[in-house]
Amino acid sequence: MLVPSLPPKQPTSPTAVPHPGEAPRFAFLREVFRQDPEFQSLLQEKDPALFAQGFLQWALRREDRGDLGAAAKVYAELAANGDAEVAGQARRRLDLLEGKGRGADRAEAMLARFAREALHPAGVLGMTAASLAFRVTRLASLRFLLDSPVAGPLTRGAGARFAASLAGFAAEVPAMLFASKGMQQALGERPAWDSASLAREWQAGALFLAGMKLGAAFGATLTRQMATVSPAAAPWRGPVLTQSSLLGGAILGKALEHRFLGEGGKFSWLEGLAAYLHAHAGAGLGRSLLGSGWRVLETGLELRAVEGTERRGPRPKGWLREAGAFALAAPAVSKLAAARTDFASSRMSGLDGGGAGPQATALAARFRPRFPPAGPKVYSEEILETALETPLPREEWRERLLEAYAEAKAPGGYEQLLIAEGVKKIFSYDGLRTGIGSFDLSLLQFGFERALGEAHPTRRRQSLRLLFYLMSTDLSRPSLSRAFHALGLGDALKAPADPIYPAAFARRLAGAVGRHWARYLPADIPLLLNFIHEHAGGDEAKAEGMIRIFGRGPRDYPETALRGALQYAARSSLGKLALRRLFLIFATEDIPAKLRELKTQDSPESMPDLLREWEALGLGPEEIAHELRGTPHNAYLDDVRLARKVVSVLRAKERARRASAEERLRAKFGLQSGILEALRSGGPLRAETLLKLLQWNPDRATQRLLSDLREGRLDLRVAGEEEFEALFRAWGQARRCDGALFVKAFDGMKRDLILVRELSPAARAGGETSHAAYEELMLRLEAVVHEWEHFRHFNGEIAMRGLSREGRLVSEIMASLEEDRWQGYFSLRETPLGRLARRLGQPLPLYLRDFHDWLYFSKRNAERTAGWLRD
Repeated sequence: MLVPSLPPKQPTSPTAVPHPGEAPRFAFLREVFRQDPEFQSLLQEKDPALFAQGFLQWALRREDRGDLGAAAKVYAELAANGDAEVAGQARRRLDLLEGKGRGADRAEAMLARFAREALHPAGVLGMTAASLAFRVTRLASLRFLLDSPVAGPLTRGAGARFAASLAGFAAEVPAMLFASKGMQQALGERPAWDSASLAREWQAGALFLAGMKLGAAFGATLTRQMATVSPAAAPWRGPVLTQSSLLGGAILGKALEHRFLGEGGKFSWLEGLAAYLHAHAGAGLGRSLLGSGWRVLETGLELRAVEGTERRGPRPKGWLREAGAFALAAPAVSKLAAARTDFASSRMSGLDGGGAGPQATALAARFRPRFPPAGPKVYSEEILETALETPLPREEWRERLLEAYAEAKAPGGYEQLLIAEGVKKIFSYDGLRTGIGSFDLSLLQFGFERALGEAHPTRRRQSLRLLFYLMSTDLSRPSLSRAFHALGLGDALKAPADPIYPAAFARRLAGAVGRHWARYLPADIPLLLNFIHEHAGGDEAKAEGMIRIFGRGPRDYPETALRGALQYAARSSLGKLALRRLFLIFATEDIPAKLRELKTQDSPESMPDLLREWEALGLGPEEIAHELRGTPHNAYLDDVRLARKVVSVLRAKERARRASAEERLRAKFGLQSGILEALRSGGPLRAETLLKLLQWNPDRATQRLLSDLREGRLDLRVAGEEEFEALFRAWGQARRCDGALFVKAFDGMKRDLILVRELSPAARAGGETSHAAYEELMLRLEAVVHEWEHFRHFNGEIAMRGLSREGRLVSEIMASLEEDRWQGYFSLRETPLGRLARRLGQPLPLYLRDFHDWLYFSKRNAERTAGWLRD
């Protein structure tokens, strides 16, 4: 039997793994890892079995490091061409990467991978660096764009925010890449630094961060939409939505990596969870490193961008506003006219304009080039407008005042705007001639009149510069007294105690003195007669009239306060001005609190310092309130109700300052966004809109206000311009009312009512881009808070009928302080009113007393003081 010959038997190779140089699938690895020492050493291995085992171990290490794409390619090659043992192991690892295999194995592999990735320090460091790079670059870019004098789509509003975010994104991708790889290098993991690896990892990082940005944007939009519906409901929703959106963004980012870069293995949401944890930890570390002050800067720039802070012309006059409020007693004009004494006006705003006359346009055109041009943090137009509106006694002084503003060290700045507003106030009050406002403001007015009236240009400039300096640094009665000496007044203002009037003058007036001054001390007589002789001269009838007015002092005012004022006038270097003040108080039958101002004073301590000092001594709120009575911090008023309000508001402000700055800034951002949204609609103002916006302040007082409105104890309604003006004119007791009125219920009204003035047609037409519209709506919100405080007064401890001058001032100061409390929650620093009060050397309650004194009693005072005193 013939047996066919067989071919010679070929030797069997222990493995079918080709050399990497001959495997097409490894071309990717050869390119990416040509600088990897471990990979290069594997290429030198000649034994196929050892090469396969080494290559498998190399792939396992790449998988541990998160390089799933490289590991998957190796597993696929070994599973197809390896011997049984290596191929089996490679196939099992590849199945696990692709989500196949037994459930327990898949779960174990995914959890192990998740633990490795979540706990790897390189991921946390990379995200920390990314967070820092993004925030620093974005803030610098946004500030640069917003400060640009050229307004355009990319330098203002949403365009500026988007451009700054792109710049931040461009910085955070490489920061994350290099920080992460640097940490891997430090841990001995030998990451690849070749250009191909860097390019691929840069793309992966960009896709992941883009997914995170999309998730964050979605969460922010959803949170704002929910807050618009109900800001106060479920406060936990915002953080939950935010973090859920970020987690979704991280998962989306990892999915994008798999989709566009062909990441090996099946995508698992656990990869996104691990990356989210890295991002969360990195963002937290970044916040800690930058500090809370950085968040304040960021939010401030965000608000500038959202508000569109390129200023289109002068800022509305209401940028610095005081409040004033009272109660209306009837819903119809016919009934209101019969009940004028029960009225109370509301949200009063701004001072009346001065008398610049036809020269205003020419003066503005002449001085405008001497101020900085319009731009961020430049208030040249507002300063010019304020100077032109200041009611100066002599028109030629206006040019001198503008000259002084233009020659200042920093013209056009916010500090100069505060000073200009302060100067406007003291001349509007005209306390030197009418007694309106505080004694110290009349002293400041006297100083400005002497400086502006100085004929010599150099001395005039020096005098005005000194007064401006005091307003910016240390305005107080002692510093003003020193300034008067520096202005060359010396003892010229001291009131002589011995008679300087002719004996015949005293004889002619002896009868009037005997009738009206029986309760004065003998030492008081020459002091007062010297003053009367200076102002009445030979006019005997005028002198007798002044004697009658001085006679009201012992009859109508507390003996202690009167005696202290007379002693101050006799001893002080400002005695003549003190006597002038005393006469004006008696002529207008003003409040006793103004007598308490006429005493020797040091600069008052700040109220927060006093509060902390008294609390350290163990004093409670009621004891502190009694300590405040009659002091400048209580507007010199001996009223414990006001003192309690001062303590309450100050303690609330201290609590707010200790609260999270980020929460308060978020509330401010939400309020301002809500105002812009309301203006964007262009429709009529609605009570529901006001309620939604008020909710952004979470303090207890605001919640009580909202509760009173929702539970029917108080009504809120928006009135058209015509109806509102008719009610206000029928009352007629205040100079102006721009915000709201409180109407006390009677004659069939079910509840008390806060009546809010509709936005002006110009503001509604301007929409969200109008500063005037924004200011008007903000004013309405503050007015509601103000009027709610009056609702509490007139249903509690203050009787509306027969309200005295002092009672009205107390009620107004308390309502204005409540309003300042509401405003203060949204400000990390002083409110604008607080800053202006400091420039005038006044605690806020005294500043508010002076404003309401002008608002309600300036016309009456002017009528009663006209013609009595010489300038």
